[in-house]
Amino acid sequence: MTGECFEVPPTSRVAVRRVAMQVRTAARQEEVEAFPIIDLLELALPRGIDNYVFLVMEMTQMEEEGLTYSSPPTIILREDVYNGACSWNGRDRFTAAHEAGHLFLHSQVPFARKTHSSKIPAYKSSEWQANQFAAELMMPIHVVKRMSSAAELAARTKMSLEAAEIRWNALRKEGCI
Repeated sequence: MTGECFEVPPTSRVAVRRVAMQVRTAARQEEVEAFPIIDLLELALPRGIDNYVFLVMEMTQMEEEGLTYSSPPTIILREDVYNGACSWNGRDRFTAAHEAGHLFLHSQVPFARKTHSSKIPAYKSSEWQANQFAAELMMPIHVVKRMSSAAELAARTKMSLEAAEIRWNALRKEGCI
């Protein structure tokens, strides 16, 4: 995926949540607070997905922070994002999880490019779905419920405060916490 938003088949928050929990379960990381996203990308996915490719590219070779392709299944992270994710930088960890979301949610779906004037509803947006997947994978409801604040959520899940606040507020709005 590029940074562009594509229209994809509609997917609900609940459906994305289910996929993220399946990934956590398959990785045997259901209860962990700080999900090891780089281990997923580098170790688990090569064992579980035929022809999977994971690449890290230099900043001079790549404008985007990350890209995902469906054939062959490929995730590419820009070197600074990869290094940040390896160092447990929350924003970079979210970016890596976002790219994993494209792989899990969009590998077998048709895409429709929209013009800039077209508005794609969130539930049909490839970017919204990938962001939702990243939030669900890195900060699942059962982990969020253990926290007393967004700041605690950020610290214990090793996510950025901004991502934790967005997640915290979204789950409060849903009535989940």
